[in-house]
Amino acid sequence: MVGNWQDGYVIEVPYTQGFYHHLSPANLLLCLLAKQVKFPPIGQPFTYCELACGHGLTTNLLAAAYPQGDFYATDFNPTHIHQARDLAAAAGLGNVTFSDQSFQEYLEADLPAFDFISLHGIYSWISPENRRVIQAFLQKYLKVGGVVYVSYNTLPGWGVLAPIQKLMHFYRGRSGGLAVERLKLALELVELLKTNQAVYLQHPWLASRLEQLKTQDVHYLVHEFFNEHWHPLYVDEVMTEMGNAKLTYVGSAHLVDHVDAFNLPPAAINHLATLSDPMLRELVRDFYLNSQFRRDVYVRGPVGMPAEAQAQILQNMAFVLTVLPSLVKLEHQTTAGQVQLQASLYQPVVEHLAQGAVTVAELVARLAPQGITLQQIGQTLIVLTGLGYAHPVVGEGGLYTERFNRVIVERAELGGELQFLASPVIGNGVKVSHLELLFLLAAQRQASPVDFVSEILARRGLQLTHEGKVLDTPEATLGFLREQAVQFAQHGQPLLQRLGI
Repeated sequence: MVGNWQDGYVIEVPYTQGFYHHLSPANLLLCLLAKQVKFPPIGQPFTYCELACGHGLTTNLLAAAYPQGDFYATDFNPTHIHQARDLAAAAGLGNVTFSDQSFQEYLEADLPAFDFISLHGIYSWISPENRRVIQAFLQKYLKVGGVVYVSYNTLPGWGVLAPIQKLMHFYRGRSGGLAVERLKLALELVELLKTNQAVYLQHPWLASRLEQLKTQDVHYLVHEFFNEHWHPLYVDEVMTEMGNAKLTYVGSAHLVDHVDAFNLPPAAINHLATLSDPMLRELVRDFYLNSQFRRDVYVRGPVGMPAEAQAQILQNMAFVLTVLPSLVKLEHQTTAGQVQLQASLYQPVVEHLAQGAVTVAELVARLAPQGITLQQIGQTLIVLTGLGYAHPVVGEGGLYTERFNRVIVERAELGGELQFLASPVIGNGVKVSHLELLFLLAAQRQASPVDFVSEILARRGLQLTHEGKVLDTPEATLGFLREQAVQFAQHGQPLLQRLGI
């Protein structure tokens, strides 16, 4: 970084302990397959780098899920890296290397060439100079044929809230106290303006966005609204900057974005089909969607694959359900309105996936009597994966994931910040509630789940909530724990076992 080491970036408050499944190699390769673009093999050794990795949970989990990968990550905040290294050491991960170097220092480090480089959220939170350093890093270290994931705040979606960010950031510099306290004061200022009927605060799109802020993690809000360099970017700007590193835009890592009917009305789909310029088409699409956040995938030297090759690769792939079948919803609210997934197509696919991992070729054979084609099954699996209901199968199991998950479960006794376990079957993270982690810990210690969890809650002075109500009596707490323990033993734990956890 230039100047003082933080370069206007918030360091007083650590960033959130998040896992971001879009960054997984399996998800990125499914995006490329959907776009008929060749991709690096992940069944053999590969290299992966995350820039601005935060606490390193995503990198650590992926390193556990892909023991054949060699993972590198940097974040200039040493507190983040201290925690990342601590988790890696506790899990015995020998295939991950963390650094607290700035982008400029990392550019000059001794690093291998990478098959994958990912940047989550950071690109629109840093100065133009640091964005140029990242472009130089991508050009220097990304292999030909390598894949880049970059997500960022985008326009026009952030346009309505950008003046609020300006006001809150300016107010931060005029108020005292810790960052969290100043954030509270800044939010109170915005609320006062709304109460006093400030004209700008009457904008019809602002009401829901401001309500959303009240429910979001304070650590995220501090970083989103108090960073010195905060620049939502239009997609054409990012495409141009990625082009400086010889990268070509391929598509979205958010897989449901690949299905226009899920996101856009017919008139918009027809209009976009007339636009041959990919940069113009993506920019216009963002206006149709009022896009606020993009998850873009780029490739250095993309090479297309014939439709026959795509079909063959797809048929050889296996998929598995990652949630209980009862949780798969066919109705979804999207920017296109209420979308109803076709029951005659989605229900039979879900029913077969619920029985365990199944190849697409097997699905085709089983569903052909119902007139369901390979193309329909492929799009169904893309949507189910994008919605978090299903996922491609990439492996079976291993020592790294076992040790990583054991550490996460053991740490649940003292806190509930880490709520993702590594699945070697899907090569991705699986979200697990704090209560479910405690049930797993009880199983590890061969203890009664209800007694074990209730003792931990009492020792830590914690109370459970159910349907928005605090369970404030021992009888209510024990009753709820018994019910949840049975549900987890009958449904949750078998699902985790199918995912190799």
